[in-house]
Amino acid sequence: MEERDKNSERLDHPPAEAQVDFGITEAVKDGKYIDVHCLLMTLPYSNAAYCIPLPGENQECFLHGLKAMFNQLGGVPKKVRIDNLKAAVIQPRGRNQEATFTDEFLQFASHYGFEPQVCNPRSGHEKGNVENKVGYIRYNFVTPSPVINNLEHLSQILEEHLTKDRERVHYEKHVPIRKLLEEEHQYLLALPDEDYPV
Repeated sequence: MEERDKNSERLDHPPAEAQVDFGITEAVKDGKYIDVHCLLMTLPYSNAAYCIPLPGENQECFLHGLKAMFNQLGGVPKKVRIDNLKAAVIQPRGRNQEATFTDEFLQFASHYGFEPQVCNPRSGHEKGNVENKVGYIRYNFVTPSPVINNLEHLSQILEEHLTKDRERVHYEKHVPIRKLLEEEHQYLLALPDEDYPV
């Protein structure tokens, strides 16, 4: 029996921790193929995913997408792990210094109460759950490219697919993702009373 590489460790994922990243997919609008930027959030503990299509990857889109996914989730993860996205990070983490976030992203995180975390440079495995989910959504739910009226229409299509997908049995825990997500809900932070203006 082959032993596992001692230099690679499996990352532990407690409840209410999220990974967020952008991915690009295609849709058909007005008879033409268009590229659509999608913001994805996964909860590795349950393997549940949320996806919001957006017109771009700027800060306004990023914060709007996070807000929409928190509302779909019905709560806020305690920790949100991102790559070094320009929409949130001014200076990536270096050898002797922590990452520097934009003021707007820090205000957003403070409003919702979550702890933002940044991956180390060239360490995609630190958010492997969301990176894998980008491909999973692309190949399972938007191939062939859906015909849409607008981004809100695509958002509804994706939400329906991802809600149905939670009936799937978790690859490791052998219970439906939906059950694990219900369990995870007790660890989430409550949505704030006041809406955050994006």
